[in-house]
This record gives sequence, structure tokens and C-alpha cells, in this order.
Amino acid sequence: MLAKLLSSSAPYHLLSYASVTGITLWHSFIGGPVAFKTLPRQQFGLLQSKLFPIYFSLQTVLNGICLLTTSNRNGRIIFIIGLVGGLLNLAIVGPWTTKIMNERHKVEKEEGKQYNEPGISDRLKALNKRFGIAHGYCPTTNPCGKCDYCIDTINNNIDDPWQGQCEFWWEGSTCESQSVAGK
Repeated sequence: MLAKLLSSSAPYHLLSYASVTGITLWHSFIGGPVAFKTLPRQQFGLLQSKLFPIYFSLQTVLNGICLLTTSNRNGRIIFIIGLVGGLLNLAIVGPWTTKIMNERHKVEKEEGKQYNEPGISDRLKALNKRFGIAHGYCPTTNPCGKCDYCIDTINNNIDDPWQGQCEFWWEGSTCESQSVAGK
């Protein structure tokens, strides 16, 4: 019986799906918010820049396993979205955003001003704009933020998705307003 169970794709699918869902929910709604409220902004950014490659790697791999182990058509669509979103964040969006963030931190240190203080240089204003654009792409490609784990796959009800909003609920502001503000 154990051999039959282990030769089935079901335990691998269940473990991968539970893991990717748990990791995504933990990072998005517990780990990230606690770090954001606890750490100074630049330390928070540094922490996230180290955690995100691991997070996006796990999202990519685990969604790939789920894709390979599901027979549900809607499930395949969801896991493709998760896999592609994780891969885009891992390979393109994450490194791009981190590079701009590090450059902005360097300019803040050189100028002795925070990014949001009055009278900042044109260089820092340009970095704020670039960071806002780059940071705005992350929730667009983050599977939890848009469409991956919020669709009801149990009932195959893809026409009635759970409409979540990407929101920093611990602050009461949306990701888009955070990104536009250059935070």
C-alpha cells in the first residue's frame, strides 16, 4: 500500500501545493509585515533582497512540481501562472528592483537625505521613479498578489475568483500607493 501511494503523484502534489501556499502566505502576510514594522527601511530592504531569491526559487520549483502532478485543467493554468511569475521575479524583476534599491541607498548616504525628504536631488527623484516602476512589477508577477492561490480550484470555479487586493494591510495602504511613493 505504501509503495502504491509513493508511486502516485498525489503525495508529491499535496506536499508541493501545501508548501508553496504556506510559504507564500507566510512571507506575504506574516514574515514581511513583521520585518517591515520592526526593521529600519534600509535593513528591511537588505533582508528582503536576501530572502526574495529563495522565496521566488521555491515558488518556481514548487509550482512546477504542482504543474507536473495535476490533472486539473484549471489547476494547470494556475500553476503555470505561479511558475512563470516566480521565474520572472527570480530572474528579472527581483534583481532589477534590488539594483535600483541599492543605488538609491547609496545616493541617500552620499546626500545625507532620505528618499522622501523635501529638497532631494534630481538624481534621487529619478531613482525614486525607477524604483516605483520596478517595485510595482513585483506584485503583478507575484502569484499570491494577483491570481494564483486565490482562485477556487476545489470547485473548478475559475469564473468566480476570490478578488484579493495587494495591500499592505498592516499599514492600510496598497502596494500601488507604496510603489508610486517610492517606498
